[in-house]
Amino acid sequence: DSDQGSATIAAYTGKFLTLLLDSNRIESEQSTIMEDTDGCSKQYRSASSLYLISTICMKYGIVIDRAVGAPGHGKDVVDGLNAVDKRF
Repeated sequence: DSDQGSATIAAYTGKFLTLLLDSNRIESEQSTIMEDTDGCSKQYRSASSLYLISTICMKYGIVIDRAVGAPGHGKDVVDGLNAVDKRF
């Protein structure tokens, strides 16, 4: 049962980006990371989440382009179908 709060995710993301930069998989001031999220409103509308993503972008000199898909109220397609099955 791990903590999935914005600060924890930002800390792990920072470690991951450091690893990518050190291994020359991405370059500061040149790279864009394409990210997909399941659309949970607490993840993409959270002020602290948006602030921390902006902070990460500035610190590491990268762009994070986020795509939000929200079929089935914030989950992926399978979760959406399961939710419909449970309800009906």
